[in-house]
Parts: sequence; structure tokens; C-alpha cells
Amino acid sequence: MKRLILLILLAGALALGTFIFLMPAGRSIVSPANTRFSCTMTILHSPPITFSVPGGTTALEATQRHAKAVSKGNGADAFVIEINGRKANDAKHEFWNLKINGKAATVGAGSYIIRDNDRIEWSIATY
Repeated sequence: MKRLILLILLAGALALGTFIFLMPAGRSIVSPANTRFSCTMTILHSPPITFSVPGGTTALEATQRHAKAVSKGNGADAFVIEINGRKANDAKHEFWNLKINGKAATVGAGSYIIRDNDRIEWSIATY
């Protein structure tokens, strides 16, 4: 049992060390609230807007501050259903698609914490 616990602790330490080692330079695990990050957001085919947000701001919070966004759910479980009056049409199997820095988001907008110079892109996609 002691060996199992030691093995689990060792694996966790190794995983954390690998995560920190592979993290891009200038990125931090924790964003102090007094830190501000620059961000650019594009919604559909509108011109991009650039603004700054306090550390710890999610993509959902930024979208709600800089556009008329409607979401369902709360926090990490929230998802966007309308931006600036454009609703995703369920009958057409549409949804609001979130990309971060040109790549499909791997977490929801309510979970993604903005980092400096992030590019947030919202578009309508279908499933």
C-alpha cells in the first residue's frame, strides 16, 4: 500500500513537472487579478476588436462584456446560444463555435481563462 501511494505521488509530481516544463514561455498557471491581458475577439465576419481584461477572466465573461451574448447554463457548463442578436438555429443544427488562437477550443467558454494576446473567434457551425 505504501508503495502504491509513493508511486501515485511520484507520477503526479512527474506530470506536474512535465506540464510546467512544456508550458510556453511567458505563460503562468495562475493569473493574478491585478494583471491585465490583451485580447482580440472576432464575431462572425465583423472586424476584430482588441481590449484588455483582468487576469482570471473567462472567454464567456469577455464575450458578455464586449458583445450582447446570451448563454445557457452557468460557469464551466455555460454555452453561448446567441451573440449580437444572431441565435444558433437548433432546427438547422447550428451552434456557436469557439476558437482560441485559431484552434477549436478544448473547453467551454465558461472554463477558458484568457491569456495575454489570445485571439478569440466566434462563428456559427453545424453538427
